[in-house]
Amino acid sequence: MRKRVSWLKILLFTTLVLLAAGIGFGVPLGIKISRRNTIENLGYSREFAEYILKQDMYETVRDLGFNETLGKILMAPEYQVNHYEDYLQINYHEINNFLPLTNAFLDKKYAPDDINFIFERFSESEITLLSEREHIDHLQDYFAKSYARLKDLDRYLAIEGDIQEAVYEVANNLDLPEYEADETRSSFSIDMLVNKNYAVSEDFEPENLVDAGNGYRLNQEAFEAFKEMQAAAKAEGLIFEINSAYRSVAEQQSVFNAQCAQYGQAYCESHVAKPGFSEHHTGLALDVKTPHNGTFAYSKEFTWLKEHAQEYGFIWRYQESQEKYSRFAEEAWHYRYVGKELAQQVKDSGLSYDEYYITLLEASN
Repeated sequence: MRKRVSWLKILLFTTLVLLAAGIGFGVPLGIKISRRNTIENLGYSREFAEYILKQDMYETVRDLGFNETLGKILMAPEYQVNHYEDYLQINYHEINNFLPLTNAFLDKKYAPDDINFIFERFSESEITLLSEREHIDHLQDYFAKSYARLKDLDRYLAIEGDIQEAVYEVANNLDLPEYEADETRSSFSIDMLVNKNYAVSEDFEPENLVDAGNGYRLNQEAFEAFKEMQAAAKAEGLIFEINSAYRSVAEQQSVFNAQCAQYGQAYCESHVAKPGFSEHHTGLALDVKTPHNGTFAYSKEFTWLKEHAQEYGFIWRYQESQEKYSRFAEEAWHYRYVGKELAQQVKDSGLSYDEYYITLLEASN
């Protein structure tokens, strides 16, 4: 009888021990599940939640709330705990090597705000190139404008003084000698820019050239607009006609040589473009004249054109106030077709077409 009681005691004790053990193990398991659910409910993945619990970071993440960057990089091998506070201020981007690039910028002492700007402003390839350079002071000031380009950074840095002015000068190629082509244009467009730093390529061909009379050719759309403008002026007793229009590269060379021989090198450099750099290659530019004697700049026709040319899609291309950017002296007779809407916008801006194209048109494409 005593022996049976002993076994019962043993059985009861064992049961109590197992029950206690079950309760002891069950409480942490329940807490773990609850905490994991809390992390997941914040917006993180289960894998992330499991990792957080293993790293004993539950309270930290719970108090932080959801942070996309942390959720994406915390488990990555490139994660650096010393950058934790900075990571929390950096917006995540789905690009290759986001974390190594971020680390590179942080190691170069870029602030999180600068790094966010870099990822928003530049392409992936540009970000990589920038990460390989030394720290750039005032980076956001250099690239605040949409027309600022990373490939021109060294040109910006070479100019002392106001950063915004330096960027604007480089955009307009004022830091380059004339006729050092920044780019060449091989395709035609109504709004294309050609100047002393924007040349047409050797294979460039203007589109839709038509006979404009007296041996001149002009883009058809531009010619139709010119006839409309000419008729409107004639209705007010004013007469002007085409004096020059499309020129091939070879024709421009002849004009350049003749003008230099007749008027001298100084005049030639300020009024006549070298072959490849003339707006006349586009078939969109024309020179006008009146049958009256006297200088066109003092004519009533010129006064009328200054006021009304944009209504027909033309801009007065070379003005004295814009010479710094056009790099040509004033020419009362030279007009360029860009279309009615754009012509009005250029006129209203008060900018040269060079400035308008670079800072507004090209930058938006």
